[in-house]
Amino acid sequence: MISVYPGKNGGIRKSKEIVDFAAAHGVACSIGSNLELDVGTAAMAHLVVACENMQVEKYPGDMLGSDYHEISIAKNPVKIEGPITTITDAPGLGVDVDWDLVRTLRPR
Repeated sequence: MISVYPGKNGGIRKSKEIVDFAAAHGVACSIGSNLELDVGTAAMAHLVVACENMQVEKYPGDMLGSDYHEISIAKNPVKIEGPITTITDAPGLGVDVDWDLVRTLRPR
């Protein structure tokens, strides 16, 4: 089993290539996290639902960055309740970044 980390693998496209390569060789995949913020978590969730070989039911992954951050930078963060992660059908990754909040939080 391979734990795929999109943030380390070069994003969604590169991660999908890894998952597809693993599938072609009979190797299951799951998702790994590096405590991403909302946009990264949304990208990871989309990878999971886009790839049949992401076998998170058999090999639980982790998308738990939001549990470690005090503030969400998204107006509509990915919904995570226990082992269930829910994404929307909104365009793109489905997450609207609160840019005003980001500007107030950035170091000066």
